[in-house]
Order: sequence, then structure tokens, then C-alpha cells
Amino acid sequence: MSSLVDLPAELVLQILSFLTERQPHSIKNLHGEPSETLLQSEYQPVKNLSLTCRRLRTLCLQTLFTNVKLTSTSLGLSVFREQFISFFQDHDLVRGIESVLFYQVASDNRDNEHEYRKVPLCTIEWQILWTISQLNPPAITIMLHPSSFQELMPYDLRESDDWAFQIPYQVLHLSQATDTPSACVPVDKSQDKNILNILPWSHCTFNEGSSIRAYSTYQYFQKHVPSIFTPINEQKMRDGVRRTLPYLTSIDYIAIFPFPARHMQHFCSFLKVAAPSLRHLRTRFSPTRGNGALDDKETLGTCERTDLWSELETCYTFLGLSLRLGILDSLDDLTVLDYDNPELRDAIYRALAFEMCADWAHDGNGKWVVLTGKDWSAPRAI
Repeated sequence: MSSLVDLPAELVLQILSFLTERQPHSIKNLHGEPSETLLQSEYQPVKNLSLTCRRLRTLCLQTLFTNVKLTSTSLGLSVFREQFISFFQDHDLVRGIESVLFYQVASDNRDNEHEYRKVPLCTIEWQILWTISQLNPPAITIMLHPSSFQELMPYDLRESDDWAFQIPYQVLHLSQATDTPSACVPVDKSQDKNILNILPWSHCTFNEGSSIRAYSTYQYFQKHVPSIFTPINEQKMRDGVRRTLPYLTSIDYIAIFPFPARHMQHFCSFLKVAAPSLRHLRTRFSPTRGNGALDDKETLGTCERTDLWSELETCYTFLGLSLRLGILDSLDDLTVLDYDNPELRDAIYRALAFEMCADWAHDGNGKWVVLTGKDWSAPRAI
């Protein structure tokens, strides 16, 4: 009887295609609360097979490096970055890359429970991301401590209330569409430190994590969640991101009980100047099914549950107001993923319908579509 090693290469590759996950674990769980479980997957049949013999390793290489995972310490020296690129080029692996996951290694020093994950990126790590972009991956997923996104954005982020939120990780996922223009970069942007413009992104998912812990602090409503949408200076944010995402047509914004008006204003302001072609917005502001945050006494602390739901409704009210005022005038539709929770539907509909009823049509399942012929040129308050 023939063994797997004796089969023709074409047949082995066909078998490998059935063993490969359709989506990496990190992408399938983008909407869950960011944690180290995003990095973990026990399903590794191709990797195990590649360890059996040289021939199978060679045949497994393309499949193994379809989805690449790198830590913040993987390519610290420039020589490692050069070897990284050479490896993919020498083995003809570049064309097979579908996604790259770049994540930050948590510090082992846990003396300060609020600071142990706060391992700021330095220029070296930005150079790693710049190196990755040279492979032109269809998608990049970045999982870092909130403060570390400072090194990836062209403006300063507000971090003064980081202690109140204790968010361990946030996730930024960026992907390209097959019909976007060539990703060839005409000028060297390696010193810009702006993850938004290194490739022609068409979709973005930002998972901000949970704000629940901050609700237990004194006057929580005055706190600023650490986020790429929370600049120290809003005008500098506007100037820094203006039209940096010209091809972005869709965004998923995931956050568990974010604070409303002020933060939503920054979010909408960011999209207004950065993504003039935005067409589709999806949001989730409550925990996904299976998330036990609302049953965790340590996470809830002394917060009032009524505050959580009240802020969620206010959040959607402000988002609806922003859409009615035409702040996101390029948008075609809004999909509220929280609508999968029957207990939230009335509150969400009440919040959005009051602001959007005249210009948007609801399909009954959490999707609002802008009515054809809406006149955005009409005078409106901003």
C-alpha cells in the first residue's frame, strides 16, 4: 500500500487543502473581546505533517505560510528582517500569503497589575510592520496593548485614563480588496509610522476591547478610553489622517460598552476625514454570546448595570444623530450587530429610528440603508 509520501505532489497538495482552516483563528474571532486566546489554535495538522519528513515539509511550506504569525520580538534586528523577506522570496511563498498576524508579547513582570502588559513599541517594531507590508499581504491583523498603537498612528493618543480601563489588548485588522489599485508604494513611507497608508486598505476592523472596568471609577463618564479614536488633539488627528484611507469602503467598530457622545464624535470625525469612500459601517457595543464579562464580579466591580445599558443606548443615539447630520455622508448602510440580542432590539431601534427615520430604511434585522435620492447638500448643523 502506498504511503502519503509516495503520492504525486499534486494529490498531496489537494489533501493539504482539505486540512487547512478556511480562516485563521485570529480572524474568526475578531469580534470577541481581545485576549491571548486569539493567538491560540490547537488545530495544527499541516504543521504536524511538515515535521515528519523533508518531502512533506517542502510540500507543506506554501500551506504553512498562508497565514503568518509574528511576535513583536521576531524580527528585532535588521538582518532578521532581511532574512524574513528572503525566505519568502526564495521559496516562492509571497503569492500564497493570505494574512499576517502581528502581536505584542506581554511582559513577565506583573508587579504592577495595570502596567504589566504595557510594553511600548519602538521604531524597530514599526520597521517590522513596514517589512511585512513589502510582502503585500491581503490582510494584516495587529494585536497590541492600547498604548502601543501610539507608534503606528500619525498623531498622539490620550493615555491619561489607561489605568481606569485596564484593557490588555486591542485589535486592528486591515485588508485589501482584489480590485484595489496596485499596492506598489511610489515613495518610501517607512519613516511615516502610519499603518493606515502603507497599503491600499479597503476594509478595517477595530476591536477596542471592554470599557466595563472604568464604570467602577469615580465620575467614569469623564474618562477617556485609550483608543486610536481618542487623540490628545482632535485637529492634529484630522490633519494626520486626512484621506489616508481613500479606498476604505467598510469598517467594523467593536467595543464593549464604550462611553458615548465624546468618543463617538471622535470616531465619526476620524472616518469623515480619513475615509471619503466609506460605504458600509458595522457596529457592536455589547458583549458577544459566550462572553462572561457581565457575570464576572471582578470585571464589574462596583459599576451599576443600568449605567452600562444606558450608555449603550446613548451611544447609538449619538451615532444616529451623526448620520442624520451627514457627518458620514458617503455611507450607504449601517449594520448593528447587537441586533442579534432580542433584549436590545427595542432600545437600539428607539435610539436610531428617532434620529434616522426620515432618511434611512430599516430592514427589520438591524440594517439601516440610506434612501435613494437623499440630498446631502442641504444645509445642516455640524
